[in-house]
Amino acid sequence: MWDPAATALAPKALAVCVLALCGAAWCAFRGAPLVLPSPLGAAGLWVAWSCFSLLWGSPGALVGLSFNIAALVLALVARATWSNKELRQQLRKLAVFLGVSTAAWALYQYAGGARGSYIHGGLGNPNWLGLSLALTLLLSIPQRSALHSLRGRLAVALSLTPQLAALYLAQSRVAWVALVVALVVGLLRVSLQRLDPTRIRAAKLGRLAPHLAWLCAMTAPLGAWGAAPSASGSWQAALAGRRFIWRSALEAMAQNPLKALTGFGSGRFSEAFLEGQGALLGELSERSAARAFQALQSAHSDWLQTFLEHGLIGWALMVAWLWLSLRAVGTGKIWIHGEMFLAALAVCAIADAPLLQPGILVLALLVTAAIGTDAFGRIPRLRRLPIWWLALGLLAVGTRLTAGHWLGERAATAAKAVPEERLSALARAVKLDPYSADTHFDFAVALLASDQPERSLEHAERSLQLSRSLGAELIRAKALSRLGRLKQAHVALLSARTISPGSFRVNLGLAAIELEQGEPGTAETSLNRAAAVLPGDSRIAPLRERIKQAKRDQELR
Repeated sequence: MWDPAATALAPKALAVCVLALCGAAWCAFRGAPLVLPSPLGAAGLWVAWSCFSLLWGSPGALVGLSFNIAALVLALVARATWSNKELRQQLRKLAVFLGVSTAAWALYQYAGGARGSYIHGGLGNPNWLGLSLALTLLLSIPQRSALHSLRGRLAVALSLTPQLAALYLAQSRVAWVALVVALVVGLLRVSLQRLDPTRIRAAKLGRLAPHLAWLCAMTAPLGAWGAAPSASGSWQAALAGRRFIWRSALEAMAQNPLKALTGFGSGRFSEAFLEGQGALLGELSERSAARAFQALQSAHSDWLQTFLEHGLIGWALMVAWLWLSLRAVGTGKIWIHGEMFLAALAVCAIADAPLLQPGILVLALLVTAAIGTDAFGRIPRLRRLPIWWLALGLLAVGTRLTAGHWLGERAATAAKAVPEERLSALARAVKLDPYSADTHFDFAVALLASDQPERSLEHAERSLQLSRSLGAELIRAKALSRLGRLKQAHVALLSARTISPGSFRVNLGLAAIELEQGEPGTAETSLNRAAAVLPGDSRIAPLRERIKQAKRDQELR
């Protein structure tokens, strides 16, 4: 699903919730049994703990948690409907459909003249396109028997070629690395099976493969050690920037060690990351800090985000999910496609956030459902629990939230298209989606532009409560300044400076307010910080003259 008037995730999250709602209703009315393999049980505990951590988290995470629950229910429905073998066959068809359709879309965009970030295949950005294609490609690889006929070879070529071409166009380094790692795992598995008829070595590989989950989970923390931002434009700079993001995330936990076990709470990643990054940037010069600042849009790592939001408990549950999955898929009747998929997913989660994509999360949980045996097969009493009715209740709430989120984003987009109806459209968007920090921020900006600082302050503070951001701190400070509450505006700007010590706007605003408060010496220090970032800005010279005049007047008094 794609809606140009909303973000890429919004309609997809709603589609997943609606599909899960229908599946749960079907299972509830036909009395389907609950089939829960151990790996899927671990994934379920990970989702459950994510929901539980909402108690000390942010309501802004409700939409994300809704499609997490929906994806888990879809996996349970699939496992209750099909056997392992049947589910794996259906998964390959689904992967081919998703991979070819997104690849065709991306190739169509390229043929139409799109380049760079405009090639997204309906997934929002090229990186997520690359992640999705790398994972669907692994599930789309055919069995050897499919290559025996001309028709089979043609079908394979038509399914794999567009995915490979679009994967190249996506230019996603993370996806490329994950694909290579997964293919190496798959080739090792196939080679050992051919060279060792007794399968003793293959069994040893099956015992080693699960430890890939631990290795991937520890890569970011170990890679963050001693990381510093780089100013060059090479791939080394990209790696240095990624390592600095990891270090910033871990710095937040280092400053709040009491939260190591349970985390900051669902939806609090932005607050924690900005706090950690601000502490590290404070050690640099203003110019270096401004250059090294990383926006939240680029701060992705599923492993670290899980650790920050859900603590060691959530992180350990995610490791257990992938560890049990890799162990189960590599024993008994080995499923090489599933093993490669899980290996690639674990690698992708190091430097990106594949589990934030509804499509990838659904695929990951369906792959998990297609491995292992029912962990509770010998306890019939558990099968009689009203799990499907409970799922229906949760999904009804989740569908309402995701629908409101989608409609709210459409209303916010309409506000940009028709400026004269901006306030009414944004008011409708806030009503439809009251838990969106971005919508409250946009409304605060519009209200401030319409000379309504009191209402603007209300929505800026609500945006900060849902998800802290530098922009919301600045709007809050401007609203307070217009209301004449200079002391509070000064506090707001100081809070913004803890996020981005090298921000020109923050330091310039501090200089202006400190001058108004009769502190020309402090104002001069803040202005010098701003001038270190943009020395040629036209606003610096007039403010510097005012500060000099204020200092002369102060000396005369």
